Amino acid sequence: MNRSTIVQLENGNSATLISFIQVLRALGKLDLFERFQQPTIISPLLLAKNALSKKKRVSAHIAKIKPTPKSNW
Repeated sequence: MNRSTIVQLENGNSATLISFIQVLRALGKLDLFERFQQPTIISPLLLAKNALSKKKRVSAHIAKIKPTPKSNW
């Protein structure tokens, strides 16, 4: 971190978001960004749609119908 960057932040001048994050990391205050995080909410309709689209296992009797040919080795 450059000293001039810190001086710019202290004086209220413009700085990049990356510089601001670096300063917060140096001060141990990155937890301030947790306030901006929104929890992910899944709609009940989307949850039901995903449950219906799950693949089902093939039953054993279908696997017996198509036997695999033996090798000539």
